[in-house]
Amino acid sequence: MHLAFFKTLPERIFALLLLVIFLPVLLVVYTCLCATSVPPHVITDAAVIRGTIVHTYRFRTTGRGTAAFHSIGRFLRRWGIDEWPSFWNVLRGEMRVVDISIWELP
Repeated sequence: MHLAFFKTLPERIFALLLLVIFLPVLLVVYTCLCATSVPPHVITDAAVIRGTIVHTYRFRTTGRGTAAFHSIGRFLRRWGIDEWPSFWNVLRGEMRVVDISIWELP
């Protein structure tokens, strides 16, 4: 195994714990999005992180083709919940926790 795997192991464990703990919240958010907006409810963005293209995941907060937030989207953005699916990328080793934008202060 590479040394990089062991270097990111604590972050991967942290991401796994967060995903397991917040799974009920993620399911409720997904259900609310299904009821209030058009698909897709989880979208992917291509981002360049440390020179590699990574497809990150997040919940859709705006209407399709518009910049306007839909009913639940404003709440998701305010609390950073729309970025929680990105912890899947941390678990896979494609990102680090510091790369997720929920850690930025408003």
